[in-house]
Amino acid sequence: MFRIHPFVFRLAVIALGAITPPMAAAQFAPDDQVRLRRDEPLYFKGSVFREGKAGESFQVLKYDPLNSRVFLMATGSDGKTFALNCSDQALEPMRKDYWALLQQGIRMMQQGDMAGARMLFVKAATADRVDKTAVGLALHCEAMSKAATDLSDARLVLGRTKIEVSRILRNAQVTDRPDRLGGGNGNQIRAEELRTQARNLKEQAELAVTKAEASLEEAATAANATADALLTNGSLSLGLPMSDSIARFASKLLPHPLPQTKAVELNRAEITARINAASDALKRAQAFFDARELRAAQKAITAGLTAEPGRGELKQLQTEVELRLNKVATLRSLAASLKEQNRLDESLADIAKAEALCADDADLRAFAEDLRRFDSGLNPGSVSQKPR
Repeated sequence: MFRIHPFVFRLAVIALGAITPPMAAAQFAPDDQVRLRRDEPLYFKGSVFREGKAGESFQVLKYDPLNSRVFLMATGSDGKTFALNCSDQALEPMRKDYWALLQQGIRMMQQGDMAGARMLFVKAATADRVDKTAVGLALHCEAMSKAATDLSDARLVLGRTKIEVSRILRNAQVTDRPDRLGGGNGNQIRAEELRTQARNLKEQAELAVTKAEASLEEAATAANATADALLTNGSLSLGLPMSDSIARFASKLLPHPLPQTKAVELNRAEITARINAASDALKRAQAFFDARELRAAQKAITAGLTAEPGRGELKQLQTEVELRLNKVATLRSLAASLKEQNRLDESLADIAKAEALCADDADLRAFAEDLRRFDSGLNPGSVSQKPR
């Protein structure tokens, strides 16, 4: 894990106030993905529109906690959207795709939309757990967005100040002549005061711009430190585009480039090839996982992580594969124990459950075939088939 630059923590109280939901937050919020936990009537304008089926997923449009109703987005045959509603007790939140949200946030950064990226990182940070990486990225975007706004405001003030300074200097020029009566120098003193006033106004406005530029540079440099840490940790598909986004964002606003980062030293062609290799491996692994070919999925994941060791989606899928394989191993062990107890029907049932989870485990296949041959030998008339 990386360390967040101290500058970012100056904004942490404000930013995390926006990230952390209030204690009385609604159970569902607009844009949340939810699904029906049971069959449930779906209503439209007070009447039953249709029967919703358990497992159906929807996007939340609005939540009315007082009436315990959740309004859900639906699409008609004409392609137009409308709102259905049902009881909040019939719905459960769907798991947010943490890594997909991070990738979307990085794409927002690439478009220069730091405020939009921050919103996505906030969603990622509060997906299933508060994650330090996502929180850090949200805070960096908050810092850069605020610094950029402050710089824009300071430059606007400087522009207006220059107009005012020009006006004051013209007045000073007109005033700068001997007094008409007595030949005194009162007008000249007044002219010098006007010039001093103009100089002070200009210096103050220029100083405000300089400070705002320094704040933006500091915020961008802190964000780059995080991008460098991501690259060092092997999260190439996050760190490289993040670093490029920061450099592009800062170059449009600052009069000089940022300090050199780790991304500058990398062989970009090689890094891009590794990112693409990891992406291809992820697609293969997901396809194998969906087909219940867990061993093949494992190999694809290993290849992907060799190319990009910090690729979050691969790590996430790796965890899911390992959990499922552990369950398969448990069922196989239980089936073996039941066989020793001559409880063949129960043993066959557990093996069938294991095969329903994994279709390409050689040891499981061999055990299942032996178990079925053993069962057939004891019960010649029985038909023991593995599940489809």
